[in-house]
Amino acid sequence: MSGKPILLIYDGHGSHEKYKLLRLAKKHNIILFSLPPHTTHKLQPLDVGIFGPFARAWTERCDDYMEEHLEEIPRDQFVKHYMEAQQKAFKATTIRAAFQKSGVWPINHNLFKDADFASSISTSSMA
Repeated sequence: MSGKPILLIYDGHGSHEKYKLLRLAKKHNIILFSLPPHTTHKLQPLDVGIFGPFARAWTERCDDYMEEHLEEIPRDQFVKHYMEAQQKAFKATTIRAAFQKSGVWPINHNLFKDADFASSISTSSMA
């Protein structure tokens, strides 16, 4: 470890607000950044722009291996192939774009529209 602080972005759900979490974060030099509840669908940079490309890279890696070897990736080689897919997907440019798209950095105060805070509309119907 470099000794530099680590930023942990997490959803602001009340179940995460535990004294133990705060104590552990402080002990391990982790800065906690809590997103407001019910906003993670727009604000989580990894969900917004990283996991999709990673899932595609992992599927492609598995398919390529299967095509070449006519079998699934063996357990003892799993980490090697997983890391290859991760390196393909986790590019600095992709990560920056995800943070920008999510409005986390640079901060986009206009990410949410008034409609995003409107009351839920029931879509159920009685037959």
